[in-house]
Amino acid sequence: MYYDLNKSTMNMKHKIFWIIFLAGSLWSFSLIGQVILGGETVVQGTITASENGEPLPGVNIVEVDNTNRIVNATISDLNGQYVIKIKNKEHILRYSYIGYESQQVVIHNRPVINVVMVEKTMGLEEVVVTAERKYSEGSFSIPEREISTAVQTINTIAFEGVQVTSIDDALQGRIAGLDIVANSGDPGSGATMRVRGTTTINANAEPLIVVNGVPYEVEIDPTFDFANANQEQYANMLSINPDDIEEITVLKDAASTAVWGSKGANGVLMIKTKKGAQGPTRVQYTYRLSRAVQPEGLKMLNGDDYTMMMKQAYFNPAQDEDAANVREFLYDPTFSEYENFNENTNWFDQVNQVGMKHDHYVTISGGGSRAKFRIAGGFFNQDGTVIGQEMSRISSRAYLDYWVSDRIQFISELSFTYTDNDRNYENLLGIAYRKMPNVTVYQQDLQGNNTDLYYNISRSSGLHSSQRDLKNPVALAYLAKNNLKNFRILPTFRLQYYLLDPAKQNLRYNVYVSFDVNNNKISKFLPREVSNVPWNDPSANYAESADSESMTVMADNNITWEPRLSSNHNAILYGSFQLRTGYNSSQGIATTNIPSNQITDATAPGYIRNISTSRSSYRSNALLLRGHYSYRGRYILSATFRRDGSTKFGEENKYGNFPGISAKWIISDEPFMDWSNNWLSMLAFRPSWGISGNQPGEEYLHFSRYQPYGSYIGLTATRPTSIQLSNLKWETTTSINYGLDLGLFDDRFVFDINFYKKRTEDLLFSGLRLAQSSGYSSIPWQNIGVMDNNGWEVNFASFNAVKVKGVVFDFNFNLTNYINTIVELRDDVLSVYN
Repeated sequence: MYYDLNKSTMNMKHKIFWIIFLAGSLWSFSLIGQVILGGETVVQGTITASENGEPLPGVNIVEVDNTNRIVNATISDLNGQYVIKIKNKEHILRYSYIGYESQQVVIHNRPVINVVMVEKTMGLEEVVVTAERKYSEGSFSIPEREISTAVQTINTIAFEGVQVTSIDDALQGRIAGLDIVANSGDPGSGATMRVRGTTTINANAEPLIVVNGVPYEVEIDPTFDFANANQEQYANMLSINPDDIEEITVLKDAASTAVWGSKGANGVLMIKTKKGAQGPTRVQYTYRLSRAVQPEGLKMLNGDDYTMMMKQAYFNPAQDEDAANVREFLYDPTFSEYENFNENTNWFDQVNQVGMKHDHYVTISGGGSRAKFRIAGGFFNQDGTVIGQEMSRISSRAYLDYWVSDRIQFISELSFTYTDNDRNYENLLGIAYRKMPNVTVYQQDLQGNNTDLYYNISRSSGLHSSQRDLKNPVALAYLAKNNLKNFRILPTFRLQYYLLDPAKQNLRYNVYVSFDVNNNKISKFLPREVSNVPWNDPSANYAESADSESMTVMADNNITWEPRLSSNHNAILYGSFQLRTGYNSSQGIATTNIPSNQITDATAPGYIRNISTSRSSYRSNALLLRGHYSYRGRYILSATFRRDGSTKFGEENKYGNFPGISAKWIISDEPFMDWSNNWLSMLAFRPSWGISGNQPGEEYLHFSRYQPYGSYIGLTATRPTSIQLSNLKWETTTSINYGLDLGLFDDRFVFDINFYKKRTEDLLFSGLRLAQSSGYSSIPWQNIGVMDNNGWEVNFASFNAVKVKGVVFDFNFNLTNYINTIVELRDDVLSVYN
């Protein structure tokens, strides 16, 4: 027998090599199957379909703990294989795939877990779904049928397909008792809102804006262009794009607004924004184009008719021809300014233009079973109906909702707005209505041709100063500058935790923290070319710059308990503690006689006219207790108590109490009303009573304040600037409301009727003048009297009232009437204004 040792040796080496290779490979795969790295185990496996044994790609594999919280996740590859690091061997792996039954496996010490997915059996059966619409005014949710206060809700479905560019547009004419009046035609000026009239004289009368349960409030230092900035700030509150809104609820009576205490004294507008929805990612783009024009207004005289009228006006008093010989009215070719005073200028047309609005908005939304998101961003541009007006706004809003486990939910929101608003320096329409129509816009040469210079009447003219010194409105529009830039960011973070298993007992803790960062910058410049002032006049080349910033932090800790009672009894208890703190600051500088109209910044070389700085801080807290009870779903009782504390008052009046109580009797659910079940779906009576309040618009009123005032015997002097108001009280409004709800034919036709009576006591009044001998010009704020506000309102709405071949017709209308009466006013106030 022949034996080749060399060949045998080579074969043996090959066998040993392959044995070692296979052993090493098996050892490597076992390491992949189970490796202990810092307490983490790696598990692998293959997922196949039960019907054909084919691998399934894209299967979701998640590791969940004993609270159902996801701690890790992965998906299977094209071959149905997966690898996942495990945090704990006692956790569960859950497998889910569209069209297949979900499975879950306890890990234990298994390094390899293969799963066979079973296809779902799809069967169709008759399913009856009963849903109950819920309502919330900022704390807990109750069935809509159990609302016992005066509220009205409008869903965005109501204005789908309608050109709506803002919240005030959406609400116009749709809410009974809500008056909306545009502040002006200026871009970004917004609107003034009043809910059931006014309950105050000159304290803040605007309703509170609440977005997703967080109040929108702006603290502005009184030294910072308060009147104009406040208008802009309130408009910014309403700058939420209509595409982001899901529904708007208006709280009208004190029983409902008591939830917000003194902040809700003038009513509350609660805005609920859209959120992400489970499903594939959805992208939506919206573009709105709208056109605005100035109404024709007064019919004005042309230049010829105006000059004839003025000559007659000068002649008639004394029948004197010489008195009427005003050269600017005579059309005398020998007059050196003849070409500048022989026009027929329509100043209204000169400053008027067509205003266009362009609104671009993009939203991206989607989510899964645990996480939902919605991101939106837009660009808005508006030209005013007066020349020289343009506003641009960039806005974005992000929302993330994530269930960490079955009992822990985390929500984050972020809103960002940047506004750049070019405004008119003065009221151009007002000037246009007063300006002489025989005056030219541009200075003309001897041949009557326009030059590139704007014309202003010479100061040597014999015309009255009210006409002679009137600025050129077209020059004001194109040469003067009045720019406002606003930057605002509002992040909010929420955490919700079910302290007990929600399937057994609903005991829920919520906390949110919200930040509001708001910055303003105002830049103004008035060049000499818009008026007839000399070059050294203080108003020539006059520049102003002002900056303000504020930051507010709000925190709310609340707990809700819904005890499990018998089927006939339902109750909800709620408690909340809220904190609010913040600061604002401002600085400004004004400079005049800047050397060139091309230099418009107030920091340029020139004569400094004014420098100012200010800083203030504020704090408030509140305790809120609420309860809601219903028996058999037709006897309802709700109660609210809120205690507000504010640094705007002295020690004796620092806290205000604002209770509210309401009830509702659903008569249509009574057994003795069974005969009307076919057509009467709701008949209910609801009385309510509550107290709300109001605060002054300034801080530090209970301190004596001082400021530098020149010098005395060579030393810096200081003087008091305000009277100490240690006894200032909360303005309180007591409200009684009687309401009737009527629904017909399964609420296809709904009537809402309210009668109310409100009395405001300790009315806040600002700026009452004092005798100069007192050393002060005015009292900042004081309580002065009593005012009543009585009224009624009727609201009717239909839902799917008429259907014709797939087309639905609905109707709605509302009527309201209220009367304000000053019942009592201090004599010293009356003496000033009478």
